Amino acid sequence: MASGGLMTSGDPTQEVPVSRATTLIGRADETATLLTAAQRADGRLAVALVSGDPGEGKTALTEHVRELLAAQGWRAAWGRCPESGGAPAGWPWTQMLRTLAASSPPDEETARVLAPLLADSYVPVGDQAAAKLMLHQAVVGYLAAATAETPWLLVLDDVHRADEETLALLCHLATDRDATGRVLLVVTYRHNEVGDLLADALARLARVGPDRIELTGLAPEAVADLVRGAVSAPIDEDTVRAIVDRTAGNPFYVLETARVLAAEGAHAAVSEVPVGVRDVIRRHLTGLPTAAQEVLKQACVLGRDIDVDVLLAQGGTDEDTVLDAVESALLTGLLVEPDAGQLRFTHALVRDTLYEDLSQLRRARMHARTAEAIEAIRPRDVSALAHHYLASASRATAAKATHYARLAALDAEIHFAYREAAQLWRGAIVAFERSGATDDAARKELEAGVERSLAQSGDHSQG
Repeated sequence: MASGGLMTSGDPTQEVPVSRATTLIGRADETATLLTAAQRADGRLAVALVSGDPGEGKTALTEHVRELLAAQGWRAAWGRCPESGGAPAGWPWTQMLRTLAASSPPDEETARVLAPLLADSYVPVGDQAAAKLMLHQAVVGYLAAATAETPWLLVLDDVHRADEETLALLCHLATDRDATGRVLLVVTYRHNEVGDLLADALARLARVGPDRIELTGLAPEAVADLVRGAVSAPIDEDTVRAIVDRTAGNPFYVLETARVLAAEGAHAAVSEVPVGVRDVIRRHLTGLPTAAQEVLKQACVLGRDIDVDVLLAQGGTDEDTVLDAVESALLTGLLVEPDAGQLRFTHALVRDTLYEDLSQLRRARMHARTAEAIEAIRPRDVSALAHHYLASASRATAAKATHYARLAALDAEIHFAYREAAQLWRGAIVAFERSGATDDAARKELEAGVERSLAQSGDHSQG
């Protein structure tokens, strides 16, 4: 047995307690990595870095590991980097050390040196550089003493928001050769919000070879398990696949969507953005430069998949601004590049949130610009042209909307998509009326198209 009663990696039953105790779906490998790191923390501090997008389950994973380690005699302390300013420097360490001190009080001399972190009030005196070094060394010594008998899990949470002192103490502790004790230090952060301070800290931490866990979306099977665990009613495979596609496996998005599914049914779950998800996405978007937000609004009109040439041709924004915006969105994980010249919103929910936040008037104008861009670049893409011109819903574009909807309807009929053809014929009629045209023969052709498509589809109820 390793420290804290953990089974060694050579024990063939090692994963049994994990699988039996777990309430965390789809993170078995990540859990095993952290438990293995804990086994190494026997007289020497072990460090693990856990990164991922908001909602990927960094906190859930660390809480799950805490429960498993608690069953083996470990204790835990959390230090959370505050979301807003106003906290003292090194505040996450203050949180963790106060938890440890309540269990294992430091001696009088150690408490004096640790006063900047432990005391409610502290007046600095003397050489501050020397005092900082003494403080860091005192933390090293105190952790060694406090964890000699009982192993501790220390979680330094959300260090993408960490102040300079928090990161400096982290690096000192992780790289100090004299740092002993039975400590697993787990550091969590959003990998798309790494600033200069954290980037420098991560570079220093790389020298000690920490375990690295990058959380991504859950596998489809895990998403299905998560949804079915949250919703008591039976769920069909098509709905599960739609949720997988919309959420990209992000556990928070999946659970929020499952709540909509339970309350409002499958149609709402795969067509609406849950309120909690929308709030998270909006907050994520507000972290981007204003110009980048505007470009993403233009992009969302194109759908989840974005042709860069069309985005650039939409007008109103110069190429460098568009490219800068795209790079910002790629770095923050809002977009991915599936192929050259192509972009894709990471989650359909991101795209839908952007689109739903647009006023109807702005949507219509943006669809018109998009249609003009496609007409210049891909004039034979009648389906896309029909979609955007119909969505532009203005008298100025009504004639083109009628024209392309007619062509797209004929194309749909050729490909036996009769229900889609009927919808396009109907859209053409609406646009024809909006245009103010009075050509009776043209109108009769559109009406005949609706009847023909419905007859071919076998659906006479919508005639």
